[in-house]
Amino acid sequence: MTDLISDEVVLFIDEATITREVQHKAEERIQMNVSIRGLEQGTTMSKLINLPFANVLWREFKFLSVAGGTYGFYHTKAWAAVTVINYIVMYSALLFTMSVLVYTTYLLRDNIGYLSQALHILIVGCVAMTASSTLTINRFKVEKFIVFFEDPWSLCEYSNNDFFEKLLKETQKKKNRLIVTWILIYGICGMIGLLQSVINTVCGTQSELTNVNGAWLILPFIMWWPEDITASTGAWMRAFLVQGLYVYFCVIMVTASVVFAFTGIERILDQITLIIYGIKTLDRRAKDMFQQKFPGSDVKYMEKEYDDCYYECLVQNVKHHHKMIKWIDAFLDMASLPIAVPFYGGAVLLGMAMITITEKDDPRVGPKCLAASLAFSEAYNMYLLCDVGQRLENLSQELYDTLYFSRWHTRSPKVKKAIQIMKIGCQKPIVFTAAKLLVLNMSLFADLVNSAYSIFNLKSASENLEDK
Repeated sequence: MTDLISDEVVLFIDEATITREVQHKAEERIQMNVSIRGLEQGTTMSKLINLPFANVLWREFKFLSVAGGTYGFYHTKAWAAVTVINYIVMYSALLFTMSVLVYTTYLLRDNIGYLSQALHILIVGCVAMTASSTLTINRFKVEKFIVFFEDPWSLCEYSNNDFFEKLLKETQKKKNRLIVTWILIYGICGMIGLLQSVINTVCGTQSELTNVNGAWLILPFIMWWPEDITASTGAWMRAFLVQGLYVYFCVIMVTASVVFAFTGIERILDQITLIIYGIKTLDRRAKDMFQQKFPGSDVKYMEKEYDDCYYECLVQNVKHHHKMIKWIDAFLDMASLPIAVPFYGGAVLLGMAMITITEKDDPRVGPKCLAASLAFSEAYNMYLLCDVGQRLENLSQELYDTLYFSRWHTRSPKVKKAIQIMKIGCQKPIVFTAAKLLVLNMSLFADLVNSAYSIFNLKSASENLEDK
């Protein structure tokens, strides 16, 4: 075991390997080496200047990471100014609106139908704020993950093949589809939220009431406002502007966080798939290495040398698995809390949506449409996260099975020992966790749906008791 893992895993991109056809400039690779060494030596990331983290994120997500508050750019004065201004406006709008919504829920505490609407919008803001603020505070952890994210070819020696290139292209397509999909989904939710009054007017369900216990119904979504918005157009416009900024930043913050998380976990899944591919092609890789070392020689007459090549290829798989585990740990350390908040609040969000949709005291169609769209987006988000968590478990189990069913019994003792060591490392399935408490898989998704339905049933039961 000492022979296999005694070498420290150092992700140093040697100048000799820069000749690979990758999507980055050679200078950026060399700069990234400095950041990797700084990470391994415990160097504070803020002391490492001129690193291409911003270039990597711009290449992958364009302006989304800055606008969504997942990672601000400070590498130039212009970008630093844009980032700071965006953060000030974003957090000011969200904190002010969320504080107003907290007071609104207090005013509506005796009216479950209107309370569910205000609470629903408030929880969405909490999710968006948590995702952005935790990633911003833990900027070092984000950069630590980006170090691995920057060059997926560097984690092993056998990554230059058509199989892995195809995987990366598919992941790139998934990422592009994800950006478009979530901007559309959350954008539609935001438009429905801002156009509730129009929807009510078109459907003929406009309420005769202008406010309930001081919370205004004639705004895009129910909310208390310190001014009398019926007294002047300016007062209504100020309230509308605040709600518009709140909706915009919620949409862009959640979209940026979701896309970043999904893209990261898809890259991790690609690496596990590549390890499985490497195990399945051990014989071919060993023969190729043998021919490189001993051109024109026959494996039948040099079995010991061939076994050494086989062992060396297996060691590459062990080291790759070691690096991949480090990458997963970096991802979970960065994203565990931002991912946990939607799951802890997900059941409540779905429950509030069901209450709003079925509430009889408020016949307006607009809030019901908004609740339905938000419920769909939240359920879809939780489903996708649970799906990738399930795929991670399945792939880790497939990796163990691939090792178990390899022809290890025909190999030399040192190869058998190496396979046994890797089997021990792969014996426990890799799990995708939220806040190190929730294991994300399809079983959790079923439990969340049941929890949301339980909230709805509890509300129905309480209404039946009141009727009696």
